[in-house]
Amino acid sequence: MRSGVSLTLIVLSACGARPQQNPDIQVQLSLANGKDSYRGGEPITLELTFTARVPGYRINEITTQPASPVDQVVLSPANGVYPWLDDYSRERRYFPDYETSNELQPDRPVTIELPLNALYRFDELGRYTVHVVTSRISIGDFLHPKPAGPLTSNDVSFDTVPMDDTDEATNAKHIESLIRSAPDLRAAQHHASQLQWLTGDPSTHVKLSLYLHPKEFYPFGVDVSYGLWVARNRALIVSTLEQAMSDPQQPIEPGAVLHMAVALKSRLESPYNPGSTNPLPQIEQIEDDYVRRIAATLPLRQGANLTSTAITLLTSLPQRGKTSTPEFQAAREAIITHIADVDEYQIDWVLNAYGKYLDDARMIPALENMLGRVKFNTTRAAIQKQLATLREKN
Repeated sequence: MRSGVSLTLIVLSACGARPQQNPDIQVQLSLANGKDSYRGGEPITLELTFTARVPGYRINEITTQPASPVDQVVLSPANGVYPWLDDYSRERRYFPDYETSNELQPDRPVTIELPLNALYRFDELGRYTVHVVTSRISIGDFLHPKPAGPLTSNDVSFDTVPMDDTDEATNAKHIESLIRSAPDLRAAQHHASQLQWLTGDPSTHVKLSLYLHPKEFYPFGVDVSYGLWVARNRALIVSTLEQAMSDPQQPIEPGAVLHMAVALKSRLESPYNPGSTNPLPQIEQIEDDYVRRIAATLPLRQGANLTSTAITLLTSLPQRGKTSTPEFQAAREAIITHIADVDEYQIDWVLNAYGKYLDDARMIPALENMLGRVKFNTTRAAIQKQLATLREKN
């Protein structure tokens, strides 16, 4: 899901030289709703307002999650601030391959919201000052825009104050109840956005509950993954995810538990250092250990739990050239013999991307039966393609 805000964090002194300003564009920074004091884990939202004095300028209003570095947030002091997004990306920041710019009409201000929590968390309480260096403005027409150069905002300051564990636990449990009872995905995801920036153990337990047992609006589930990256107690999260991977009652969905556990454990073992290239040398060994842990549970799983977990293994191992391992063979056999249990929203992806590993005539009867009940043309096409291949070879 692409949402959030496009900014990057630079934690340094705010007293350095600032870029040349453009007299045609005013950039004003303010705190949303006039707030200047925030409890721990409360969203801190900046508002960056652009006003053109003359025509001919355009503004990029695209925002993304994870954030791209179209805006730089310059913060002081640096003490007690943890740049979680830099740790997440390890200097390989997300850059969108698209851009939409709109005309910035004279004297019609445009405001972009910048949630600071999307970049870092505050581990120490105190008073902070920020300004933003932004590259959102271009000059020229829609087809031939040229960067207008960086623009620098004014400074704003705010305080962070504590939220004790009792208050956080109450708040997190209330938000979870709102998510669990939400009438639709949009409402549930809105409540989840209020949970994700809380950083203590009480909220982390709630995030883990929602991550491992998500509120679902089939086929989608409420996403709390960024909230796990923000949480302070990373060891607690890793330990809980490791227990889940050993539990045959816990489905291990593709792109979820395994991916998160590997990412967080590798960073526990190789902590983020702003002054280094931040390699993750243990990441392959960690993933191998987890794959073996999950594969050992396959004989104890059934139905969709078995097939979704097997798909997680089948789709992760080829990326690292591990197709001759016992774990890959076990996952392959589970999918072939239980192909009828694969979710309709997964079958076309699995067959199109990994069908070459599923060359087995035993699947033909099940795939033929699936053709009569699938809803989507893309799914039907994937099944027909796989059947044609199997019939030709067998």
